[in-house]
Amino acid sequence: MARYDVIILGSGIAGSVTACILAKLGWKVLLLEASSHPRFAIGEATTPDISFRMKIIAEKYDVPELNNLTTFHRLRDRVSSACGIKKSFSFLYHREGEVQSPEESHQFPTLSPPFGPDCHFFRQDTDSYMVGVALDYGADIRQQTKIEELDFDDAGVTLTSSRGEKFHGRFLIDGSGFRSPVASKFGLRENPCRLRTNSRALFTHMIGVKLYDDMSSPVRDYGHRYRFAEGTLHHVFDGGWMWVIPFNNHPDNTNPLCSVGLMFDNNKFPRNGTAPGEEFFDFVSRHPKMAEQFTDAKPIRDWIGTDRIQYSSSNIVGDRYCLLGHAGGFVDPLFSTGLNLTMSVIDSLVPHLDASLREDRFDEKDLQPINDEFQHNLDFADRYVANAYQSFANFDLWDAWFRVWVAANFIGTTLNTNLYMHFEESGNREWLDQTLTAPYSGILGSRFKPNREVSDAANRAMEDCRNGAITVTEAANSIRSLFKTSEFLPPYFRWESKDVRSMTTFTVPDLTRLWMWYNLFGPKHVRDELLSIKLSGVLSYTIKNVREHRSRVSSRKRFLWDTLFASD
Repeated sequence: MARYDVIILGSGIAGSVTACILAKLGWKVLLLEASSHPRFAIGEATTPDISFRMKIIAEKYDVPELNNLTTFHRLRDRVSSACGIKKSFSFLYHREGEVQSPEESHQFPTLSPPFGPDCHFFRQDTDSYMVGVALDYGADIRQQTKIEELDFDDAGVTLTSSRGEKFHGRFLIDGSGFRSPVASKFGLRENPCRLRTNSRALFTHMIGVKLYDDMSSPVRDYGHRYRFAEGTLHHVFDGGWMWVIPFNNHPDNTNPLCSVGLMFDNNKFPRNGTAPGEEFFDFVSRHPKMAEQFTDAKPIRDWIGTDRIQYSSSNIVGDRYCLLGHAGGFVDPLFSTGLNLTMSVIDSLVPHLDASLREDRFDEKDLQPINDEFQHNLDFADRYVANAYQSFANFDLWDAWFRVWVAANFIGTTLNTNLYMHFEESGNREWLDQTLTAPYSGILGSRFKPNREVSDAANRAMEDCRNGAITVTEAANSIRSLFKTSEFLPPYFRWESKDVRSMTTFTVPDLTRLWMWYNLFGPKHVRDELLSIKLSGVLSYTIKNVREHRSRVSSRKRFLWDTLFASD
């Protein structure tokens, strides 16, 4: 029987990244995968706070390859040109039978160079890449190995495959997702699920999806900065939303596919037995601009249709195990909270597990902080998504709640940026360790008090509206007014104004202005946690990354020249 320090179920991005880190730390690691790579997966769009958390994890645990997933240009050059670029989140509000109005649109710009752009992961490539990195660091992998039995004892856990193979590990990490064998064995799934979001999904990969900018007015007519096709496009409507994630949205693309998913609120669009593809096109046909975008679209794989996708667990840790990311719980693809939850758990698990393995002491009580933080983050993500679904019924309310989420993402990103840049400036790794303490540990700025207070007040307004205590208009106005007096967003954002439907970009000039406001006018307690870095450090980092990017461009041109003209 093969023996390991750690066995990881599932070799997606959660399992493979964890395997890389643990193998790099010197532990004997086995990845067990029921299917095989390359394989289809969703969870394809990064966000600025996710990108910075991955940068921090890459530095903290000395896995530089993970940094290749944090910006588009690194991803394109070092991992796969089949991935897409992401310069923004864009949201277009639709009404059945009506042409979409540019005034009913929003955009949240994501990271710009030197910190970005963010990415659309073509998961079969990114996941395979990280599995390869894990193997390079010494991990083993067994694909097409389905586990049938789990037997825990005082020495660890013994796993038996469907072919009768046995594997023993001192600790088990379950990153297998919804069908978690550990959750099933110990009855960890909550029934009923405590999450308020209640949605179902139809999704696939398609060819022939039109780039929205090629069939509509220029993006400047909408009042936004970036082309819709250069980011994650969301079609929003009463009762749900649709994601459109193109991989062919940059000049170097080698992938004609587009990820498409339609999310329905089960309370308004219960499953009716219609085939997923038929239901998708029937719905799209009733919305003119959606119908135009999908006129020539064809799925290249079978449609997947689900029942309710939300699930939660009462606990994600035990004496000899931990549920990782989607094995512990899942809310909804909206706002890309899944990757954020996953990276947060990895970051908090590794130091605890490393200590347990060294001391040969495995006690659930030692791992409880991991569970507590995961449950907090899961509930916070559910708040944002559930209130978004509620707000979709009315554009004015959606306009207000959009601002709450944008502010939270901005704060989460800024908190992570502050830590990362302090480390860049000083080389002091203690800055990186602060991701495990408040206010840096919570996703979406949930441990940052000023943001939490705004989020709580906005949530109360949504509850009052849902209960009929206030009108939709009163709720929307109340939420927007919170930003007029907030101390953590610069006044020049004008984030309380309905006329402003896009937050500032994150270009170097805009970042400089942001730094100047926080350091010259922002409250000290806000500045210290959000943006206490030196401007010279940001500029130095910018210059370093410009040089690196130019080097990559030069290398690409040299490669092309050698390919065309070099002699044998």
